[in-house]
Amino acid sequence: MGPWIEKRLRTLRLVFLYFARIVFVGSHHDVTLRQKLSANIGGGFLADQYALYNFAANDRWQYLSEFDWYRSRYINSPHNFMLNNKVTCSQLLRPYVRVPKVLLVKTRGRYINGDGTPPSESPVADVLALGGMLYCKPLSAGKGKDIWRLEATDQGLLLNGVAHSPEAVRALLNSRDNWYISENVEQGEYSSRLYPQTTNTIRFVVLKDATTGCFAPFFAVQRIGVAASVPVDNGSKGGLVAKIDMVTGELSSAQTLHALDAHDCHPDTGAAIKGVCVPNWNDIVHQVLALSDHFWWLHIIAWDLVLTADGIAVIEANTSTGVNIIQLWGGQRHQRLGDFYRQHGVLGTTRKRAL
Repeated sequence: MGPWIEKRLRTLRLVFLYFARIVFVGSHHDVTLRQKLSANIGGGFLADQYALYNFAANDRWQYLSEFDWYRSRYINSPHNFMLNNKVTCSQLLRPYVRVPKVLLVKTRGRYINGDGTPPSESPVADVLALGGMLYCKPLSAGKGKDIWRLEATDQGLLLNGVAHSPEAVRALLNSRDNWYISENVEQGEYSSRLYPQTTNTIRFVVLKDATTGCFAPFFAVQRIGVAASVPVDNGSKGGLVAKIDMVTGELSSAQTLHALDAHDCHPDTGAAIKGVCVPNWNDIVHQVLALSDHFWWLHIIAWDLVLTADGIAVIEANTSTGVNIIQLWGGQRHQRLGDFYRQHGVLGTTRKRAL
């Protein structure tokens, strides 16, 4: 495929995403149609972002939009596919850090075991027979979309906490395509105290310095599940996000993308959030930077980390990061992330830029 065709296809994808993921998306907040259209057309913002960023009082041109984020997903091109496909990503990371073991993959209607060997005649049944907790995830979707947690318990097989027969689960999995099943990585005491019903991950973003060519820490949040987000902790599913102080590892109050409230304690359990410190934070920062240096051909990596009793594990690495969970604490268009976007052609040099 030539550069001209690739560029045109990218433009078509972005146009599709603009309408499908921005214009035709509703809001979790009380936003009028006029405010929604103002956000959508006036810069590529979601209706939710009108409320989250308080555009009634704040200058929207201090903020990066949802459309800016979609454009940023090509910064690592042509290598972005390595992280977008989660099985490829797992294989890429495995020599350097603990990742969940891939047990079974289904793509284009065909099954293959996670170790590359041909499956038996009943691959789904074989995996379910392993017992314990497993996760079924799409090969490439993000935002916690279409994730199933499978648990073998004394009460039977649970799918996202609801009892199902093994036959029903097998039928559901057989009806879907382009997914993989992986083992569960058990979180440690710190993460479990925040909320024990989900694996609570840290989104840790590193950016490559254009001058030094080295990765540097940019931003980190602790994601925390709630009852409504089970089985995932994603903010897009209603989970909480607390900003992590990059020097001390201390958590801020937690917020959600679906409401404007701030929570010093977990709304479901009462567990403390604000003021809690991520254990061994300085060691985590050094480990993430050392890990990032193995992937020198990338410019931005958004790591999803889980803290276990034995150190960090990487659930996945992402080729970009949503701007919502960063800009809850202030606009980035004229800050470090916006400058990084400009270096890579995502933003123009003018102050105001609409679609």
